[in-house]
Amino acid sequence: MAEAAAAAYLCANCGERGRVDDEERSVEWYGCDGCECWYHGWCLTQYELMMAVTSLCDGDGWTCKRCNPWKYEECGTVSMYLRLRARVKARVRVCERVREVVCLCSAMMYVLLYKIE
Repeated sequence: MAEAAAAAYLCANCGERGRVDDEERSVEWYGCDGCECWYHGWCLTQYELMMAVTSLCDGDGWTCKRCNPWKYEECGTVSMYLRLRARVKARVRVCERVREVVCLCSAMMYVLLYKIE
């Protein structure tokens, strides 16, 4: 059964089929939500991989270069990269702010606990 499931994965770039031990070998597969093709992580360009991972983190669907070539055009790459970088920086700022609030709340709880006693 596992062999049949692994064989269902066929990399659209290199043509290699999935193997039963892919998970143990840390082989990453990314599936396009448009054409439902599968790709090895190492068969994608750095930019395609960044788009796939970002989409997964956001909970959005990812589409490959064949389905949405405009996303991966050379002129669009720089602007898309800058937008993705801005989103990552914004998330980092949010995480830092959350950490500050948690630290502040912890300090306030500490003061309140010892003030009551």
